[in-house]
Amino acid sequence: MTQIIKQVYSNQITENELSRLRLKYPKNLIVDMSNDVEFKAARKVRTERNKLAAAINRRRIDVTNELKSHGDLLIEQVTEAYDPLVSQFEIEDAARKQKAAEKEVARQKVIDAWIDEVNVMSGFVDSCRGKDSKYIQGTIEAVDLIDISEFHKDVIHTAIQTKKRVLRELSQILVDTINREKVEAEREKLWLEREKYNSINDGNKEAIGEFAAIELGMSELLNEIEIGHPKPVDNVKAFLEFATNNCSILDDFVCLLLPENEETTMKAIQSIREDFELFVSNQK
Repeated sequence: MTQIIKQVYSNQITENELSRLRLKYPKNLIVDMSNDVEFKAARKVRTERNKLAAAINRRRIDVTNELKSHGDLLIEQVTEAYDPLVSQFEIEDAARKQKAAEKEVARQKVIDAWIDEVNVMSGFVDSCRGKDSKYIQGTIEAVDLIDISEFHKDVIHTAIQTKKRVLRELSQILVDTINREKVEAEREKLWLEREKYNSINDGNKEAIGEFAAIELGMSELLNEIEIGHPKPVDNVKAFLEFATNNCSILDDFVCLLLPENEETTMKAIQSIREDFELFVSNQK
């Protein structure tokens, strides 16, 4: 290659001419440029150098252009020579690349679908928040039945980790929900007991009111009884009619209305009770 290059520039300068210039102008050359003759001579030498350098540069450019043009032509000719076989290969290669690209798109769609399934598993956590323990337990069973082995190989690791995480979080939600439901059940129980107590208390107040009214009414009737009279109760029919309407509590307070230390009072009470039972029997 060096010899070829030297041959390319042989019309501008040769190795012998270059050696001659080095001898003519050695590196230790010293010239008195203050001398006009030497100065003018040096100017001619510079002009000579510039012309030679310009000639070499023109040759380089010309040769470069020629080399490029010739190289381009050779490339075109080589391509044309190989074209009968290579063109067929390139058609098949393009078709295979297109098929591979379509296959990759289809594969990615399948993977995306399996990724959606993984996301569905993750969604069970949020869907169970605020639900009752029965719903959460059913969801845990459903997640546990998911067969991870059916997942695509590119997402199966993610699916395994997701299933473990979802079951762990759902189990915690279930525990929290059960505890919350226990608290709510206790609150409901306490509320019902409080309502029952209030209801009983209200009923007692009402019963006490009725008791007081009956006591007053019976007291007014019993005031007509003359203790020690041969007939203790002259107005027994009126008393019985009043007592019949309140017979459920008669036995609870009848003895409280009369002084029990009076023998005649006890006889009067016994007489009232017998007449009352007879009256009630006739009413049936």
